[in-house]
Amino acid sequence: MQELESKLHSVSLLNLRVEPDSAAMQAQSTLKTCMVKSRYFVFGRRGSRRYISLEANAADHRIANKYPYTVSRLHCQLERGENAVIVQDLNSRLGTIVDNQRLGGAKGEISEVSLGVGEYSLVLGRSDSEVRFRLVVSEP
Repeated sequence: MQELESKLHSVSLLNLRVEPDSAAMQAQSTLKTCMVKSRYFVFGRRGSRRYISLEANAADHRIANKYPYTVSRLHCQLERGENAVIVQDLNSRLGTIVDNQRLGGAKGEISEVSLGVGEYSLVLGRSDSEVRFRLVVSEP
């Protein structure tokens, strides 16, 4: 067991930087530029305090979104790996768009995409959504 734990701790995960990529997100987002340190990072809609305090899997970054909602409470997840960052839509109603490829939602044919080193656009909801971020993946 200790051998497995030691191997897991020796794994070098790709670096991941997340930045707001629209004026609306820069104005309202608490996330200015974030170097993701954990293996997983979840985007979601800000809910009531009661909901968030009871939610075991609350989003790491909560986005203020007014009705009609375009961002789900748990919208999408980024997972840092050794060779790729996986972006997975978490069954959101309107889906997630990574570099013009739709994940999930009613029209999404796939629910996740693998990203190598480079820069990518991330849009939560419809293609005209102002909920936009830039993802920068780099070597450890």
